[in-house]
Amino acid sequence: MSKEKKEEICLNDLSSALCDAYDIKDRLRAYDIKDKPKDAEGSDTTIGDCIDDIIDFLEQLEKDAITPTEEFVNIINAERIENE
Repeated sequence: MSKEKKEEICLNDLSSALCDAYDIKDRLRAYDIKDKPKDAEGSDTTIGDCIDDIIDFLEQLEKDAITPTEEFVNIINAERIENE
């Protein structure tokens, strides 16, 4: 993912989506459907596999996302370079 895309990600929205995914995973276990096929065609991939993939993706985005502090430092450094 490009740096520009990372900067567009709102960390609060990302954290909220990740919390929602954790809640969904918990409910899949509670209703004992996490091991059911993900579709009506009898796929080997389960609903649990799908939510795990989503969680892995969101966790990686959260890990890679630029923080407000990093963004501030990048702006200051860019201005410093322009003024040299």
